[in-house]
Amino acid sequence: MNKIIILLLFVFSLANGLNLRPIVGVIAQPHTNGEYFGPAVQSIVASYVKWLESAGARVVPIFYNSSRDDLTALFNNINGIVFPGGGQFLNPGQPFYDASLFLYNLAVEANNKGDYFPLWGTCQGFQFLNIVASTIGNESALTAYNSWDYSWPLDFTPISKSSRMFGNAPSYIYDILANENVTMNWHHWGISPDLYKTDSKLASFYDILSTNVDINGKPFVSSIEGKNTPFYATQFHPEWSIFEWDPTADVSHTTDAVAAMSYIAQFFVSETRKSNHQFPNPVMEMNALIYNYAPNYTEIATGDVQTYFF
Repeated sequence: MNKIIILLLFVFSLANGLNLRPIVGVIAQPHTNGEYFGPAVQSIVASYVKWLESAGARVVPIFYNSSRDDLTALFNNINGIVFPGGGQFLNPGQPFYDASLFLYNLAVEANNKGDYFPLWGTCQGFQFLNIVASTIGNESALTAYNSWDYSWPLDFTPISKSSRMFGNAPSYIYDILANENVTMNWHHWGISPDLYKTDSKLASFYDILSTNVDINGKPFVSSIEGKNTPFYATQFHPEWSIFEWDPTADVSHTTDAVAAMSYIAQFFVSETRKSNHQFPNPVMEMNALIYNYAPNYTEIATGDVQTYFF
């Protein structure tokens, strides 16, 4: 009976124009830290999961080494994908990159056909979404930066106030992001604004919503959204202010920082509610959810409070 109720609730939510039970896939990454965590081969930092759950979504892990048929089937069951931060090689021929690119192309194709499907990228995920939309298509699109462990306000571009991501943000949220040190940067590489001037393919795909400068004053792109696709990304980490607690990190845990990062989560999850993908039945849905796995407390080893291992 409970499964029937779940299914009826899902159908009712779609009939009213929005999917009120969104499920977001987070792609797992190769795990090589066996010294601490045994034979696990893939992992997802739990703060990405919590960030999505805090805004009203559920999460399924996407295993990068799945077959293309399995990735396609899962894509058709979920309502968005997050490409998280990390330290993977972003070049063709790397299994993680190739699986991510396959999913990205599924999303492009779906949206081109009118099947609304949003993507989000954080840090490494931000870089990935820029790389695959560029003419270059590999890591040589990146520029080196001295941007490790510091928080800054965003330098918004004029288009930001008419953007989907920030255009409808409450004025106080916009002001926090523009004036307070709330965006956590943790990257050695990034996307130069100059790339958008020389790569017409990239510039025609995304709008730059904000930039920043690294510790040496070198500018980098810090947030983007697709011109014609619901693809969004930030070079900074919106999950850190709420869910990561490394005492040595330059991350803001103020009420304003939490509110701003929560707004970004709520924005993206609101986009996933526009997707009508669903699992074929409630049992398959429940078996796919990340609730089937338990996160490990990993802060002493990795700096991330919790991590899922697979």
